[in-house]
Amino acid sequence: MRMIIAAVGRAKSGPERALYQHFQDRIKWRLELKEVEDRRPLPGAQRRRREAEMLLASVPKGAQLCALDATGKMLTSIEFAAKIRAWQDGGVKDVVFAIGGA
Repeated sequence: MRMIIAAVGRAKSGPERALYQHFQDRIKWRLELKEVEDRRPLPGAQRRRREAEMLLASVPKGAQLCALDATGKMLTSIEFAAKIRAWQDGGVKDVVFAIGGA
């Protein structure tokens, strides 16, 4: 199974990049980072719509999409691991964790 983190913006060197590198070395699945960015100055709603389009375009066909959101359902580590295990057991080849802009 391949895990993809699709995120708006660029992960510069620093704590976020170091954390990604740390987990890339630790997990047994292939881990990829897909960064999307549109530098055009767009109004808020238009910018969010464009970011959503770019994130969705980075999702491979048939992938399991997991949108990460502060208002979403909070899972324990055990629940999260069970969800990943179910996806893997169900034959999911790609899992995409989508992270929107600020």
